[in-house]
Amino acid sequence: MAKVLGYNFFFKFNNKRIAGVTQDDIDIQPVTKESITKDDEGVTQVEVVGHNIDITVAGMIDIDSSDTSKLHANDLIALGLSKGSSAKVPFAYTRGAGQTYYGTAVCNGYSESTNSEDFGSFSLKFRISGELSTTAPQ
Repeated sequence: MAKVLGYNFFFKFNNKRIAGVTQDDIDIQPVTKESITKDDEGVTQVEVVGHNIDITVAGMIDIDSSDTSKLHANDLIALGLSKGSSAKVPFAYTRGAGQTYYGTAVCNGYSESTNSEDFGSFSLKFRISGELSTTAPQ
């Protein structure tokens, strides 16, 4: 079994990677529906009807906006402040040479932290809107 190192995981939003990322987290929780029928003789049946998928991206704040292939501090704040349809962002979740998953995410939290001794850091939280797909959007 080969090791999959953390730097092999990354997110792309609007075809741009987030600059300064140190950690990516994905949390998939099933949404279930329970039913009890006479046919099942009172035994509860559980069916998965969807998923709540949350993604958190954390890293060091990067203010060098000369690399236009990456999202930097001002881009991230703008993403956190977006509303309506502009808040829905296409993304790709890739694990190195593994499968890539595509979908749409809504930013549901942005924070940054700075002090006088360390690099500034940020955290972005996303909720997936709809389903994930292994087919790239057209």
